[in-house]
Amino acid sequence: MGNNKILCATKRVVAAVMLSALLFSTSEIGVLAETQNGQEDIVVDKDVQPEEQGTEEEKTVEEEPKTQENTEEEKQQTFTVDAVPESSGADLNESKVEKSGQETGGNDDNGGGDDNQDDKVCTNHKLAEPVYSDDGTKLIYKCQNENCDYTKEESTKPVITKVEVKGEEAEEQEKIFHSKTTIKATVQVEGYAKDKNLDNVDVDICAYDYSDETSTDNQSGFSLNSICTPERSGANGTLTVTWTLEPEEGKMYSLGYVVAVNKINDNVSIAADKYELNDIVGNADAAKENSKFKYTISSSDGTYTLTEQDVKDNEIKWYSNNGNSEDKLNLKIEGKANTKIQVNSIKDGQEQAIEFKRKDGNGRFEKRQITFSIFGFEWTWDINVWVVDNIYEAKLPTDSSNTYTVSYTIEGDKTNTYTKTIKTFIDNEPPKLEITYNNQPAPAGSEGAEVGFYNNDVTVVAKITEANFDAVDVLPGLTVVGNSTEEIPFEKKTVSEPLENGDIVYTYEAKVSAEGDYHVAGCVTDKAGNSNKEDSFDQANFTIDKTAPVVAEITFDNNEGKNGKFYKVARTATIKIQEKNFSTDDKFTSLEITSSGGKAEIGAWQQAGEDTYTKTVKFSEDGTYSFKFSCKDKATNVSETKSVNEFVIDTKAPEVSVEFDNNSAQNGKYFNSARTAKIKIKDPNAKASQAVITKSSEEGLNELPEISGYYDSDQDHEVTIKFEKDGSYGFKVSCEDLAGNVSDAYTCSSFVIDTTVPVIDITGVENMSANKGAVEPLISVTDKNLEEKSLEVTLTGSNNGLVNGGMTMTTIADGYQIKVSDIAHEKDKDDLYTLNAVITDLAGNKSERKIEYSVNRFGSVYVLSQATKSMVDGYYVTSPQDVVITEINVDSLTYKEVSVGFEGNVKTLSEGRGYTTSDLVNDRGWHSISYVVGKNNFNNDGIYNVTVFSEDRATNKQSNQSKDAEIEFLMDMTAPSVVVSGIEDNGTYEEANHDFSVNATDTIGVSAMTITLNGEELGSYTSEELAESGGTKTLTIPEKEDLQNIEITCSDVAGNVTNLSYNNLLVSQKAEELRDNEIISEVPGPKAAGAALPIAIAAVASVGAAGAGVGVFAFKKIKTR
Repeated sequence: MGNNKILCATKRVVAAVMLSALLFSTSEIGVLAETQNGQEDIVVDKDVQPEEQGTEEEKTVEEEPKTQENTEEEKQQTFTVDAVPESSGADLNESKVEKSGQETGGNDDNGGGDDNQDDKVCTNHKLAEPVYSDDGTKLIYKCQNENCDYTKEESTKPVITKVEVKGEEAEEQEKIFHSKTTIKATVQVEGYAKDKNLDNVDVDICAYDYSDETSTDNQSGFSLNSICTPERSGANGTLTVTWTLEPEEGKMYSLGYVVAVNKINDNVSIAADKYELNDIVGNADAAKENSKFKYTISSSDGTYTLTEQDVKDNEIKWYSNNGNSEDKLNLKIEGKANTKIQVNSIKDGQEQAIEFKRKDGNGRFEKRQITFSIFGFEWTWDINVWVVDNIYEAKLPTDSSNTYTVSYTIEGDKTNTYTKTIKTFIDNEPPKLEITYNNQPAPAGSEGAEVGFYNNDVTVVAKITEANFDAVDVLPGLTVVGNSTEEIPFEKKTVSEPLENGDIVYTYEAKVSAEGDYHVAGCVTDKAGNSNKEDSFDQANFTIDKTAPVVAEITFDNNEGKNGKFYKVARTATIKIQEKNFSTDDKFTSLEITSSGGKAEIGAWQQAGEDTYTKTVKFSEDGTYSFKFSCKDKATNVSETKSVNEFVIDTKAPEVSVEFDNNSAQNGKYFNSARTAKIKIKDPNAKASQAVITKSSEEGLNELPEISGYYDSDQDHEVTIKFEKDGSYGFKVSCEDLAGNVSDAYTCSSFVIDTTVPVIDITGVENMSANKGAVEPLISVTDKNLEEKSLEVTLTGSNNGLVNGGMTMTTIADGYQIKVSDIAHEKDKDDLYTLNAVITDLAGNKSERKIEYSVNRFGSVYVLSQATKSMVDGYYVTSPQDVVITEINVDSLTYKEVSVGFEGNVKTLSEGRGYTTSDLVNDRGWHSISYVVGKNNFNNDGIYNVTVFSEDRATNKQSNQSKDAEIEFLMDMTAPSVVVSGIEDNGTYEEANHDFSVNATDTIGVSAMTITLNGEELGSYTSEELAESGGTKTLTIPEKEDLQNIEITCSDVAGNVTNLSYNNLLVSQKAEELRDNEIISEVPGPKAAGAALPIAIAAVASVGAAGAGVGVFAFKKIKTR
């Protein structure tokens, strides 16, 4: 039953094929020539294109269907075609050529006639070996007689005499075979060629794959020998070629021409014959398989088309809706076959139905022109095919790729349902593009450079992440664009394995080496046409700069220096840089200014022209400068270093001053010792030798001493002038420094050097003389620089003191003269006189002349030693000392006596025990007797007086008491007595505060008393305050949870001092607790001298106090004269 269905279907196919067979047309590729038997002679010429030829009668035969009677052979399903009647021999075409007016007759192959007919017309031709025509389609025979023009031609083409097609299964009345089929062709080679090797004859069949025809496009045929190797056999000019064709499942082949060629020579054309077949050989299921259809997916605007063949060829075309989610793709299912195809459903990958509609046409014949090449020739073959339009259309969404299943059936096949899978390839996302510059996400620049600036090559990497990207070797649409070079392409470097989401990472590199400004421009596009916009990545500019900046020049506005490098006005340097990529940020420049004393004023960078920049450096402050400059551009290319040698800015004039080592002027300008002037010049750019020193113009000035002692340091310079000789001097100083600045002139006021002391001469009385008569000394004083007021003359008696008046002064050359009047001749005027002349000149030079002489008109003169005089003047004496008195007399003494009075009692001393004497006599006989009264005579406290009595040879009696040389003093060697009541060392007083009393007494008198508590004054009292309270004072010790100390100091009028201290006193209401718990510890306090016997002292003091307060007041004898 199944076979019947297949047979029915096959018959329908055969019917269509037979209709097409009626329309077969033959394409001739040769030149047709009629032969005697009516067959075609085909002359093959490689230079002649095949063209259609034949008689009208032949064309008519081709257009009519061929019919045959049912014979026994037909029952065996064998078709025999009598292509060419059997021939009795080769076709010949003779040609007669007349020569010398005689007729030439034909002959057979062996020629004939007389061999000696060279000069006569041949009657029996003897033919030579044949040769091929130039095109190889004929054999040409010539008469061997060279004077004979006779030739004979013979065709070289093979003749297909018979073709048989036999199939295991065949449609009745139709030339359609199913399954295994045998084709046998017989080829006859005539004439001379039949004796040749049949291997020179090739036979093939032009075929066409009918089962694969689904469109009206021109198709290519193929050689049957290419899929089915034939068997060859034959001899004696007859070749039999047999093909056994067994098409694979689903295949149907249309057999067009049987073609035979006779290969004559490799260097000439070939002769050929063809026989036309109109047979179809196929598999039993070919009809169904031939009912296939194709599909096309396209966009509405026609810019996108994807065919089934594209998918088969793996030439996938992707589509993008460019963000339009409403966009749809057109699906067109188109099947052109000889039966109807019915689409039942279209479903997507989620089993969702897709709406579709059928757009049918009518069945019709379509002419196909088949082209094929066999034996090196192009052949054409027209065939008419019956087809039925099967067109369906649907709209497919464009949100993502999808897989669709088309379910369909074929008319006549009700048992099977077929499916076709259709895929859409949709990508709506643009590729992800990341740009890096030397492995950085942005053009960071070279190390230390400004962002985006490089001094080396830059590798720009484009990293593309996209599943549907055409990874060509050179990336289209994206380049590195520069201002000085052509666009630099990105070349492919790596392709990753697919990521989990299907994306693939591609890296492309563009190496940029030339200097210039660059940026990445363009976009990348995936297979669907999605492009990232240029703003989807950072199109940062970057610059390659490998050229170092040029420090073009360093100039100055002031080049008028002195002494090579010294300038007295400011100067400004201008640094000029030439660099395209220069940065005004000072971090890219190195300006190293070496300065001493000043600071430069550095200006900002200014653009002075294209790629030109300037900076000014103003040197207005005084100082020494040098500098060097270098810079980097934004790419850190380093320029050469330019240096400026040292120069000096000095806008200040030198400061000149003068210092003298001796400024002790007297009377404004007089100096009594040598004087050294140090002329100081303060200027960093001057030298001592540049000082100009001249004498002042004032009259009377001495010439300046020689200048010496030159000294120079960084800023200070000195010149020394020593004024060592007496004289008047004055000078001026000025200085010009190395920069040309001139100082203010310094004028030194005139001054006088006077190292000579005045000369004093005393006449009229001898030194150390004793005088009874008139005494009138005359004092002469001389000096160049004297003033009257600077002269001082005194006359002083040892006992009588200063003598007033009695002096007259007169002026003499370079000085003065003073006359001293005689002392009055009175007894009390006798004395030892000292005449002292003191003169100080204007320079402070002081002269003093002193003489001593006595006036002894009335006896001795007494003089106290300095120590004794001081003791007498001070009156209070705290320790015994010797008393010394000198007696002066012009005569020797005849009697002398020394007595000491103590508290009203007088004791005469023995010489040698109580006192000693020494008598000195000068060359004039004047006596000086010194009395030394030993200190042992004064060992007790009390009032003493000493009296010296004498008598000279002139019977003058005198004593020191009568000569105003009294000796009286008070001896006090005892310190005050201090009695303290109410406290004791380590005393503990458990009370809020504690009172104690102090009583001070002294036999002569207490002068002051001070009490301190813990180092701070607690009470201080004068002698008057003590007298008011009877010498007793009461004081209070405040409470303190710590040990306290009391110190007492008491002095009398003679200067004797008593010190007492009481240590570790505790005054507190918790005193016992503090001591018992050892909360406090004793700290030794100071011990005053004598404090070790406080009880004894207190006892004595108490006894004294009992004596009606004696000693509290000071008692002193009042001296009267």
